[in-house]
Amino acid sequence: MKIDDLNPYVREYMKKRGFESPEEMVRFLSFEEADLRKVRDMCRGAELLEELALAVKEEQEITVYGDYDADGVMAAFILFSGLDKLLPGRVHWFINDRFEDGYTITPASMEKLLAKYPGTRTVVTCDNGISAAAAVRYANGRGVRVLVTDHHGQTEELPPDCPVADEKSFAQREKDAADGVKSEDFCGAELARRVVTELYETLGAADENRGFLEGLYAYSGFASITDAVPMTAANHFAARRGLELIREGSGVWGLLHEVCGMRRGAVNDESVGYKYGPMVNASGRVTGRADSALEVFLHFQEGREEDCRKAIEALMALNEERRAMCLEDDALAFRLAEEMGAGDLPFILLADPRFREGINGLTASHLVERYKVPAAVLSPMGGDTGRYKGSARSVEGFDLFAAMASHNDFVQAGGHPMAAGLSVAEEDIGRLRKALEADAEGLVKAADAGEDVPLKGKPLRPADFTFTPEELSVKTVDELTEAARILIPFGPGFESMRIALKCENPRLYPMKSRDGVPVHARFVMDRWSRDFHEVSAVWWGHLEEASALMEEAGSGCLFVGRLEINAYRDVKIQMVIDEAARI
Repeated sequence: MKIDDLNPYVREYMKKRGFESPEEMVRFLSFEEADLRKVRDMCRGAELLEELALAVKEEQEITVYGDYDADGVMAAFILFSGLDKLLPGRVHWFINDRFEDGYTITPASMEKLLAKYPGTRTVVTCDNGISAAAAVRYANGRGVRVLVTDHHGQTEELPPDCPVADEKSFAQREKDAADGVKSEDFCGAELARRVVTELYETLGAADENRGFLEGLYAYSGFASITDAVPMTAANHFAARRGLELIREGSGVWGLLHEVCGMRRGAVNDESVGYKYGPMVNASGRVTGRADSALEVFLHFQEGREEDCRKAIEALMALNEERRAMCLEDDALAFRLAEEMGAGDLPFILLADPRFREGINGLTASHLVERYKVPAAVLSPMGGDTGRYKGSARSVEGFDLFAAMASHNDFVQAGGHPMAAGLSVAEEDIGRLRKALEADAEGLVKAADAGEDVPLKGKPLRPADFTFTPEELSVKTVDELTEAARILIPFGPGFESMRIALKCENPRLYPMKSRDGVPVHARFVMDRWSRDFHEVSAVWWGHLEEASALMEEAGSGCLFVGRLEINAYRDVKIQMVIDEAARI
């Protein structure tokens, strides 16, 4: 990447995200593998690698302890496949049941692991374990070593002889603060990839397995996108490298594209984040167990392509079931939110026994999308515990993990700035709601100042680029498309380009679905582009909202979405609408 490769839209987009010079922009977009933080350079990272290498040399039985979300599944697959290649037949994997065991490692879940794999001498965690002190002590008492790899914030001290690799451990945070080092904020799977790569280097096995190790980027890149980690330079590099491999479609990814009906060249970060990611997560959300998701990748690795195909189809079915559940819980959440005056709240916390634990995080995300403020959704824990548990999601500028940690005298929580899991006694729900509203007040609505995109609710940030129809041209759309190609993948702190289209007196035309029912909306602008092409905007599945919009006061509209060229019958400039408002 050179400075000359940065077209004006790339420069303007990155300038709005704090990049002060073209040189700084190029450094971000040209980040290299050599610049990644090394596990061996982290606090106790070298010790962890040495112990893991020793376990391999001694041919110990090793069990990888993963998690039930996409990041935990990918991290578990990376560690399992990397270790199994070195110790065939002596490596196992274990993941909690979401509904029976809950998140993280407890003495009870560790007991289940050791009952299933009694020969285990070393447990390697991924995407969890940083605060599982009691479970580590229990395992040690059974003669089992625990090596912790995690990316979540630490809330309690682990036993002093437990090796840890975690950017957010107490020791690492203290050292980084003293050294002035910024956290890369990588996900659990990316940390697992680095652990495996450096383990192979330690054992002198890296050169002969370079293709295998490079291929692991697909799994860590997948998780970097689906886990919504901040899009730092390091995470952008890992996600981009992974996305390139996924798009190429070699190995399991080609079969995934085929079964899901995706063209390889059309796969992008949105495909991973909004199609494949929810499929991998659906297993744990609907059934409580992530086995079905992990088996997709294990079957292919074992050469069982037909079983892999069936596992993908099973995930697709589970994801459809998950979609139906989401619709029901979203309807409940939106109704409860409106009843409590959510439009004026800085933080929305809903607790109701009708919410389903497996999709509380999705419901919270949908509340964030609608009301533009952080949200949490809770449902009762199993058994007669008197506690509620659930998930929270945030917006840029509000650190969920820090907020939850500040109330750890009555809340149990874990996570990162944009997403957290939590539990609280039923009688403390009101107290927590007031505390989080106070924490969020004045922070998440700061983007209103100077906002030129007056959409319903509170937009998180202004549009990156705003056009009128006569300011557009095919060249403009091509340059915006090229800018997006250079910038992807997008993520928190590096969100996708927000393009607004202002127009006067648009004409609304209903569009029929394949079954002949009018459900889509098409707006045609009263002005052509500056290169004399029709300008229109389509709002898929929102004819009812579009009709209501046109009945509101005002003569113009503002649409926010993405621009494309529609060459059907004649060249037209078209916006695919995400949001719309009357102006």
